[in-house]
Amino acid sequence: MLLGIDSPPMIRYSNYCKKHGKPKNLLQGFIYMDDHVILTQTKYGLDSYPSRIAQTLLLSDRIVQNRSTTDEFFLQLSSLNLLNPEYARPSWETYFIRLAETASTRSCCLSGKKGAIIVNNFKVVATGYNGTAGRIANCADGGCRACCGIDDSECVCNHAEVNALLEAGRAKTIGSQIYCTHFPCMSCAKSIMQSDVQRVIFSREESFDEEVERYFRSGGIEVLVQSPVVLCNTRSNE
Repeated sequence: MLLGIDSPPMIRYSNYCKKHGKPKNLLQGFIYMDDHVILTQTKYGLDSYPSRIAQTLLLSDRIVQNRSTTDEFFLQLSSLNLLNPEYARPSWETYFIRLAETASTRSCCLSGKKGAIIVNNFKVVATGYNGTAGRIANCADGGCRACCGIDDSECVCNHAEVNALLEAGRAKTIGSQIYCTHFPCMSCAKSIMQSDVQRVIFSREESFDEEVERYFRSGGIEVLVQSPVVLCNTRSNE
């Protein structure tokens, strides 16, 4: 992974003065030199080759802000959990939930982009995203009057989970797992149960519904939450 380390201008100025002494024109002179290095990339490269500091920093997987003491800086590094192997290679759970997030980007539904994928024996057997049926214009093109706010008509969009189940067919969903960007509604939950899906994994905790979870567990379906990003360590204030 690429780790970027940045710091506020005043802290960089203080560190520069400790190492090199105060520059001409004091802070204004330092900012001029600093901008020259970061924006024009003409210094600190190998054999006069531009270092491209700004572009490289923006490409970082994580950026640490060095704002105060050395102890605080190393505390930030520790919280990133840099030795987590998922940085180099995501786990199956992270991999599949990211695919569900990617599937959601195909949605044109004005109610929000949602995605789902069905996995059986570590193989993706179907994907789905929410939106109108294939023969109907997309939400964004006026296909669903309810989502467009035109009137109080019933929403005609299919949910991502149902679209994935329909695409797979029951023969491929028996004993499978469904990865969803959002926690399924009760209507989708009934279809998931009937399809003999064994596990439901979702990423957006704000969409969680206790009643639907009880329904899943009553049918022996395991429910898990999985973030698409590699989480940092959590630390107490003690």
